[in-house]
Amino acid sequence: MRVIFVVIALLAVACSPRVQTSVVTGSVEGLADGTEVFITKRVGEFGRDTIASGAIEDGVFRIELPAERFGQMYELNFSGERAAIGFFAEAGTVVIEGQRDNIYFSKIGGTPENDKWREYMQFNVGVNEQRNAANGERHRASRAGDNEAVAAANAKIAAIERMFTDYRDSLVRSGSRSMVSLYLAKIPLPMMNSHQIDSVLKYFDPQMATNPYYVEMRERADLLRRVEKGAVAPEFTAQTPEGEVIRLSDFRGKYLVLDFWASWCVPCRAENPGMIRLYERFHPRGLEVLSFSLDNDAERWKKAIEEDGMVWHHASDLIGGRSPIVQEYGIDGIPAIWFIDPDGVIMASGLRGEQLFEICERIFGE
Repeated sequence: MRVIFVVIALLAVACSPRVQTSVVTGSVEGLADGTEVFITKRVGEFGRDTIASGAIEDGVFRIELPAERFGQMYELNFSGERAAIGFFAEAGTVVIEGQRDNIYFSKIGGTPENDKWREYMQFNVGVNEQRNAANGERHRASRAGDNEAVAAANAKIAAIERMFTDYRDSLVRSGSRSMVSLYLAKIPLPMMNSHQIDSVLKYFDPQMATNPYYVEMRERADLLRRVEKGAVAPEFTAQTPEGEVIRLSDFRGKYLVLDFWASWCVPCRAENPGMIRLYERFHPRGLEVLSFSLDNDAERWKKAIEEDGMVWHHASDLIGGRSPIVQEYGIDGIPAIWFIDPDGVIMASGLRGEQLFEICERIFGE
């Protein structure tokens, strides 16, 4: 009877799912025992959250991450040091070896995705060396006034950039189940429209659909679809500089330029003279302009309006980039401009300068 119980117990252990972890271990020459080691995750544009920590003992650090942390890039940070080491959390042992005076370029490996990341980083280093050399050639040629050599250097730089882009794109296209490929695919996300995002996601296996990077890209595409050409511009309510309520729907029946800007945004302020010319030329024919500010200081907002002579409609909720209106329009950089027809339907977005004049000339005539 005892033998039967033992067999049953062994079968239970064999059939139970194995708990997997990502062990991050290694050494950085020049860092003393007792140095604190942190694994952090980027949050937003500048923030970081610490998700695990440890310390160097006998010249080595060792930190474990549970399976729920798999599938993303994290950074290994050391107390008193500014540079960090990027790695991907996956089952197995991630081995990191480096030197204090060159932490960023530490050797990373030990697991399939981190081996792939190391190869990418090594290629990137080689490209940077070629890029720097070509930039040096261009600088020297420019100082010498040798236009032919400048053109040759520019051609060399363009070829280097194409080589790098082709290499990165090949990793994306060939890595249907790779988190490194998915991470690389996400890098240009702020510059991509919904159709471009959709086409990139088709490269990846359905099992990647729960990866945080895949989810972020899919959600970004869904958001952009709501503010792209042909969609009804999302309604919002805000306040004017005088404290009155203003709504996007107040402009139904009019062609509208919806301009997101801020008093602290130098490129935005540089666009204002052109917007003034546009308004003076086409407002008498029916064009309206609504500038929504990402300011959080009412006085600076009002002062910039007055200084730049922005005589059209204004709105803000004075909470900057945290504004739900800004988030609903998927704005990750300003100036950001939409052109909306009298029915509230978006005709175009991402317009600047002469592009605004061209669309107004088509609608209102020259």
